[in-house]
Amino acid sequence: MARAKVLVADDSQTSLALVRDFLEHNGYEVVAARDGLEAMEAAYKESPDLVLLDVVMPRMNGYQVCRMLKLDEHTSHIPVVMLTSKDQPSDQYWGLQTGADCYVTKEQPLHMVLASVAKVLAGRSESNVLPSASAGGRSTSAVDLLSRLNDVLDRKLYEATILGEVTKLAWSTTELDTITREIMTLFGRLFDFTLACMLVPGDSSRTGELVWMVRSSISSSAMSACEETVFELQADRSGIDIDRTTVKQRIVSAPGVRVGAGDIAVQPAGKCFTVPLGSQEQAAGIFALWGGERTMESQESLQMIGMLANAAYVVLDNARLYQEMRRLATTDGLTGLANYRQFEEVLEREFQRSVRTGEPMAVLMMDLDDFKGINDAFGHKTGDQVLQAVAAAFMGSARQYDVIARYGGEEFAVILPGTGARGAVEMGERLRLLVRTVGGRLKLERLSTSVGAVLYPNRRIAGAQDLVREADAALYHAKAEGKDRVWLAPMG
Repeated sequence: MARAKVLVADDSQTSLALVRDFLEHNGYEVVAARDGLEAMEAAYKESPDLVLLDVVMPRMNGYQVCRMLKLDEHTSHIPVVMLTSKDQPSDQYWGLQTGADCYVTKEQPLHMVLASVAKVLAGRSESNVLPSASAGGRSTSAVDLLSRLNDVLDRKLYEATILGEVTKLAWSTTELDTITREIMTLFGRLFDFTLACMLVPGDSSRTGELVWMVRSSISSSAMSACEETVFELQADRSGIDIDRTTVKQRIVSAPGVRVGAGDIAVQPAGKCFTVPLGSQEQAAGIFALWGGERTMESQESLQMIGMLANAAYVVLDNARLYQEMRRLATTDGLTGLANYRQFEEVLEREFQRSVRTGEPMAVLMMDLDDFKGINDAFGHKTGDQVLQAVAAAFMGSARQYDVIARYGGEEFAVILPGTGARGAVEMGERLRLLVRTVGGRLKLERLSTSVGAVLYPNRRIAGAQDLVREADAALYHAKAEGKDRVWLAPMG
């Protein structure tokens, strides 16, 4: 059986001789190199089974050698063990990041080094890793190697700069559309493309999402064709057909771009490039990009698209999670309305704005009449369904800047910015009638609500909590007067 060939690189003649003799004594064939350049030349010429690298060497250090070996298809299969005096955790981290399979410090006894070499070689045998192309006999001059090293370092700096740009987006905003638009702009600076999308299937913890980035005007039929392509590609990769009705679509377009117009070309120009999102162990979806006329089809382009797409996916997913957590923190879980905390925050903000600008505002407090009787007669499950139906009706009746909250139990509160007495009473009556409508639909003829309303400016109001107090008092009067009515608090 042929002996395993180990390339040992170390600028210390003492260390080199010691390790070489020890490995040869234990049955290995050893090729020696005195610095990083010699190590690279020997790797191409000798095709070793393993490379044992010192880190601190002249002309080319061990980190650089390892990175070049792992990036070259002729040598990427060769396992690398770092053997160095650099023993800080950051040194080990960086060594493994450059692609090393194992990191051993020189303070360890030689039999431990031998054990690491044997373990890495055994792991290589078990995984049946084979070279993608023969490297034997390939000799490269020092000038060529240094030139390639500069290319590698320049490419890594380029990639790090791009990833840095994506990372900055995560700190700049948490608004999904804003981040998506900035990512589209960054993609546009790097690639000539007309259309791109990111498909992330849903699961038990999240809704599926298809995010479009549109840089050129496109017809509805073309969008549908591209959508069909993306779902087919995802099904081919995962083996699972996605229920498209469960996927939420979001479109972000460049300024001046029309989406869905009938007078636009049927198909986007250019080839569709696709890359998987996530890792091999945990696939997250698919990214597709329709290239423009100047898009170059190459392995390097695909790698760059994949790197940027996955970085963008992480940033977008973090923004989505942030917004979801914020929604959960400010939303009532049963009804989907704003919760008490959100109501209090908005109330203080709107009151201060009203004080500052002099614009009117109103607050309504509502309580479903005799709601305990519904719970007692039909059960709390039915009571919850009633609350949900009432909340859904309320949400459809409010302006975009109004806030309707579940204040607690069967009590609701409404903030109406820029609203005077007439508007407040009209809104109260509208909500009161909606409750009656919901009651009729649910065959609960007795379902009604009493409403208390208060206005600001008002001499009785000195702070935001005074609005709640006065609206609550008005609600009490509405109850006392027979329920199912709106009562406006006095102005003082």
